[in-house]
Parts: sequence; C-alpha cells; structure tokens
Amino acid sequence: MKIAPHQPFTIQKQRVSKSKYEMNLAEFPLAFLATRIPKNTETLEYQDTITGKDGLEIPRHWKIYPHSKLGFPTPSTQATLFELFQIWACNDFESPIINFGSIYELIKLRGLAQYDKKTYERIRRDLNILVGITIEAKNAFWDNEKGAYVDKTFHLFEEVNFYHKGTHSYQQPLPFAHIKASETLYGSIEASGLITLKHVDSKFFYKLTPIEQRLALYLGKMLYKAIEHRRDVMKIAQQLPVLAKSRRHVKEQLTKACNSLITKNFPYLAGYYYEKGVNKKTENIRFFKKPSQKNQQKQEPETTTKPLFRLSPPKQQAKKDTSTQALLVQDILDVTHDYKSRDYYQIVAQKMSDQVIYRALSEVKAEDIPSGTVRNRGALFTNLIERYASEQGITLNPKRKR
Repeated sequence: MKIAPHQPFTIQKQRVSKSKYEMNLAEFPLAFLATRIPKNTETLEYQDTITGKDGLEIPRHWKIYPHSKLGFPTPSTQATLFELFQIWACNDFESPIINFGSIYELIKLRGLAQYDKKTYERIRRDLNILVGITIEAKNAFWDNEKGAYVDKTFHLFEEVNFYHKGTHSYQQPLPFAHIKASETLYGSIEASGLITLKHVDSKFFYKLTPIEQRLALYLGKMLYKAIEHRRDVMKIAQQLPVLAKSRRHVKEQLTKACNSLITKNFPYLAGYYYEKGVNKKTENIRFFKKPSQKNQQKQEPETTTKPLFRLSPPKQQAKKDTSTQALLVQDILDVTHDYKSRDYYQIVAQKMSDQVIYRALSEVKAEDIPSGTVRNRGALFTNLIERYASEQGITLNPKRKR
C-alpha cells in the first residue's frame, strides 16, 4: 500500500558512506523491541559478534533504554513501526522523513476498528516511544577510515510532528504528520543494512503472533539472499527474544513459531531442523529458504484443514538436479544415521519437495531420539515421509503397506 506523500518541504536524498554504517542494524532487528518486558527492567540487553580488524570475531553488546516517561515499546509499538516501514518502502526510502499523513491514517492501515480517543492515544504513544528510546552499542562496528572500533549511542528516530486545527491534538488533524529517522537508522537503510519484509502485506503480518512477527522479520533479513541460515538456538532466543525458562521451552516456542509460519505460507521459510553444534554441547537451528515462485506473495486464505506445513502439488514441483538431490540425501543421513537406507532416501529426495523432507526431519529431531538407536530414527523418518507422500498421492515404496 502506498500513501501519497504530504511534504511541506523537499529533502534531497543524501549519499552516505556505507562503511560508516557497517554496524548493520538488521542484525539487531527492530522486532526485538516488541515483547512483554518484565517489571522493574531498566534495560534490554543483547550480544552478538562483528567481524573486526584483520577478520577477527569481536563481541558487540547492545543495550536499549526505555522512554523516560512512557517506558519500553509494546507489541502495539511494533505494529505501528511495521506500518511506518511499509510506507517508507513504498516511497523508496527517498529521505529520512516518513510521511504517514495523520494518526488516523495509521489506525486505518492497522485495521483497528475503533477510531476513538483511546486508540488515537495508543498510536500517538507508540510514535513517541519510537522517538524516545535510546540504543547503546559497544563495538558497534570497525571504522576502516579511522582504524578504530566505535561505541555508539543513538536514537532510531529524531522527532515526530503532528498537525491539527482543534484545541485538542486529536481534533481536526491535518494530513502533514511525519516522523524523521535518525542519521544512524537512515544510514543503515542506505547501506542496505535493513531489509523490510517484501511479499508480506499488513493483513498477513497482523495475523501472526508477536513471536511469529519477530521471527518473520528476522528471517526476512537472513533469508533475503541466502538459501539457508544457521543459528545457535539460545542465541536466536536471546535476540528475538524468546522468553523461556529452559532450552526445551525455547525449542518448543521456536518450533511452534516456525510451524505456524510455514502453515500460513510465509514466503521466506520452506523448512527447518535442529542439529548439534560443532562442540556437541550447543544446538543450532537451520532455516531453509522457500524457492521463488510466481505469485508467491499472494497469501492463501486460512482454513481449519490446513496441513502442518503447506505442501505443493507434485505437478507444480520443479525437477531437482542431481546435486540438489545429493544434498537432501546427506541432510537426511545426518539426522537418521541410517546409511543402509540410502537408496530409499534417494527416492525420497527425488520425489518429495524440500519443505516436506525438512518438515519430517524437524519432527524427528524434536523427538530427541538417542543417536545410538539408529533404527528408531530411520523408522520414524520413514513413517512420517510415507504418510506425507500418501497425503499427496505419491508412491515412494510400492511394497510398503499404508
């Protein structure tokens, strides 16, 4: 959706130095701001790494400080921020000014039913919070020009302006309201450090739960160009964040969010599964990008009879090359360790879609069967993949009774 700009002034699009904004704000997604904050929380903190001098991995530490009076952002703030970025993207990020017209325009874009004072004040509060929060980053990036690491404290937005004729701010609004991004945020946009969700409209976004929204924004960045993305389970949980007491509960929430995104036909995620880290003490989650398709951005209506993962009819599946099939077989073997069934897995890789295979693999991993029980892992995967093949009318093993 595109809102006609209401610009009382003209701003020339500035050229910015990409190296100056290598901190890449997308690695610290704005979705992190939208969560239920425990009481008495003074700051939100998050840590990741950057590539520093001579290619060294350097820890980077983020802190978010709340608005001095309004506190931390809420899920409503995230929804408002999403609409601001939709408007900004439709206008090609031409300037740091996002012209949203009026608060009532944002209320309509968000699909909120009530246009009363309470709703108005909630959106106004969201906008003020976005201006008022402060972000502090230690080792934000390595500055090649100055030969130094940079610690940076900044705001996302510098100011928000409303216009009205009435004695109260919500009376007789004029269509000139706008919010101005900070130099840091706009610089990151210019340096392609932030990618908004393409192929996802507001109606689809608001049907997602808060954790699904945060994961969707994260994957929209990480799978924008890559075909897969691997991340430590506890680190992604800290970044999104996923608020859970244990690793098991973190995995439960991540699994639920991933399954829901695929069920709802989220256009960036084909499948995922869990795997042990290199040191065997940690655990990673691997995400796989959905192949590009014509009209992929069109969201299908929800029904009560959807499968857990949305499956494509066999006739619409693209024929896989030999190398792709070999990679799928290897992924299956990495999970099942059932090397005696390699020939059968080659048939699976040839006939079944990638997302269905990764669905079955993720479910096998979720069962957490000890690696010593090879037959159990292989049997579970076979049972699952045969059932999904039967649902699609595909025959994998003619001798197998269903």
